[in-house]
Amino acid sequence: MLPHAVAESARAQYPDVVFDLGSVPDDGATPAIYAGPYGELRFAVDRDGHRLWADWSDETRLRSLDDVAAILLGPVLGGLLRLRGGTSLHGCVVEIGSQAVALLGNAGVGKSTLAATLAQRGHAVLSDDVVALEERGRGQWFAQPGYPRLRVEPGTLAAFSPPVPDGGEVFSIAGKRYVELSMAPGANAWRFRGRATRLAAMYVLDRGRGEGRPKAEEVAGADRLFELLRHSRDAFFPLPASRRAAELRSLGRLVADVPIRRLCCLDGMENVGATCDVLLDAA
Repeated sequence: MLPHAVAESARAQYPDVVFDLGSVPDDGATPAIYAGPYGELRFAVDRDGHRLWADWSDETRLRSLDDVAAILLGPVLGGLLRLRGGTSLHGCVVEIGSQAVALLGNAGVGKSTLAATLAQRGHAVLSDDVVALEERGRGQWFAQPGYPRLRVEPGTLAAFSPPVPDGGEVFSIAGKRYVELSMAPGANAWRFRGRATRLAAMYVLDRGRGEGRPKAEEVAGADRLFELLRHSRDAFFPLPASRRAAELRSLGRLVADVPIRRLCCLDGMENVGATCDVLLDAA
């Protein structure tokens, strides 16, 4: 089990995945490289996406198991879901009422900050960085839980009123910090929802377009599908043509079944609360 991957929740997103850390086989799948701001990771998966090999590149500064887990549990395994036939988007999932809301957006737009603000207000978090969706019958989509942590910038963490459950550095050298989410019954804030929850809506964060105040507006027409394609997790490996065709059909059903809204928000932590209010009203 990778660090931070709680068995009962992580299995929902990544069932039956066997990890081999420290080596990548010479035969079989062509290795791919994840290159991020904190280092590189070389990895390969088998044809069915049930076994993953990973190794550090010679140039990387990240060599601890925690560092590798931070990369695997986000972009790499998010891409693996697509290889296995799942719907995997880049974003966070928060429970509002009894239903799930997905927050999509580019890196640095403020998805985790918004999710953390909602978590402090008492709304449970299902996942950070990866939105894993499952279709259960016509018109019913469920968000799968990930692992009980959020990743936020140190400055963002410092802006919250204490007590904030600081879980330490995501990477050993610099960067984001974890916020620990509680799985205990009765927790009032910083809660983790460890079960699949029906998806009510998806919101694409668009920072800097609030025109003086945050607002939510419907995404219409072909832009709905475009937004999901734009925020799909990188699969890292070429997807077979049959898998791509099935994925497009699945995304087509998703945009027909679930509302997609653009959440126009303002820069600055002082405006996050107002963005939350708009989101809660729209949801």
